[in-house]
Amino acid sequence: MNTHPKILAAHKAHIEAARQLMEAVQLAYPKGTRVKVEWWNDQIIIGKVLSYPCHTNLPSRMTIVNEKTGKCRDIDTTSHNIEILP
Repeated sequence: MNTHPKILAAHKAHIEAARQLMEAVQLAYPKGTRVKVEWWNDQIIIGKVLSYPCHTNLPSRMTIVNEKTGKCRDIDTTSHNIEILP
């Protein structure tokens, strides 16, 4: 297989950018952080950060556990309004 050098370079840049975004999410929202998330249809979820993806496909995601229901939700940090709580 002979992949074009421009494709390889772009892929390498994409992976590095995804890693940097994953790191930024983990620094901004460490595990155990309480957050208030404005979910769909103006629903508010209060929960704690549980985990992050272990791959670069969804670098802006994190999983939180709803304090009220115990249900896990995957949150995209770039498309939801998230507030850190004490």
